[in-house]
Amino acid sequence: MRLPLIPPARLSAEQHALYSDMRSGIETNFQGFKAVGEGEALIGPWNPWLHEPRFGGPIWQLVKALSSSSTLPRAVREVAILVTGAKSRSAYEIYAHVIVAEQTRSWPPSSRASDRSISRGRRRLRTMWPQPWSMAMCCPS
Repeated sequence: MRLPLIPPARLSAEQHALYSDMRSGIETNFQGFKAVGEGEALIGPWNPWLHEPRFGGPIWQLVKALSSSSTLPRAVREVAILVTGAKSRSAYEIYAHVIVAEQTRSWPPSSRASDRSISRGRRRLRTMWPQPWSMAMCCPS
């Protein structure tokens, strides 16, 4: 089930405070992928957090802390996020963090072994989302 997007004009005061903080964080730290939809509504993981700010607020605080205080090297962190996203079949997470990994040059240097590994990963994703529209619906370009 997908939750409806909430335009900023329909947010409660509690939701609007969280929305403003998330928009600021998105603009600063989460660039290169689509996080804001039509009417300035947040999409991806941010939308459900807005629906329930008493849970979404603490989750957002955790995301900010993990993003700013990670002890993992950037490449390892992005691989961990992508593996977790693939395991949980989170299309948006995969969409967003492939872009982040490419922007930060987190991918390992090209080699025949890594090329084979990437090809296996693509085949697995096609198995997880066999219909071409399913990834596109969740992961806008």
